[in-house]
Amino acid sequence: MEDNENIIVTAQLKSAFVAYAMTFFMVVVFCVILNQILLNGKKEIEWWFLLLGVIIISYMFYLVFRPQFKNLIIYQNKIEIKPLFSLTPKTISYNNLKGWELFETTVMGGLGYNIRLITITNKSIVFPKDNYSNYDKLIHGFHKSDLAYLGQKEFNSRYKHAYKFILKWSAILFPIIYGIFLLLKAAKL
Repeated sequence: MEDNENIIVTAQLKSAFVAYAMTFFMVVVFCVILNQILLNGKKEIEWWFLLLGVIIISYMFYLVFRPQFKNLIIYQNKIEIKPLFSLTPKTISYNNLKGWELFETTVMGGLGYNIRLITITNKSIVFPKDNYSNYDKLIHGFHKSDLAYLGQKEFNSRYKHAYKFILKWSAILFPIIYGIFLLLKAAKL
């Protein structure tokens, strides 16, 4: 009960539907292939390679989705982080952190700032802006905490404005071009 009184802010993670859907799909595919091998007697080498491919792709998705989707609770003197597919949260005391910073990166439709925690051992824990619905409250919560603010880090590239231009216009033009493609395809029918 004492911890609830010290909570500054709790992150509101956007839906991780894609991660859960891909996990469910890979489990179903794994079970179907295993069923073909064990129960239907299809012991050809192709089925074993297919099973190995599903295991490797599942592990790659795990490595991609786990660091992207993390539940976060900011307390007055600690932080709790619970990554996707994890049963228990990891608690990090402020004594084990140098601080936090905002660093500029590419986000949907252009450039934006993500939060990055820096540990004493110089490991970074990133909280992507696109994955949280209350991102501004998270930034405000970090400012209210006792954790040191290390400042903003700019995107280090000579082509920063080119990235921004390309990302912005690709986010605008791709849906339009795809919509025209679907209309032309429907018109042929």
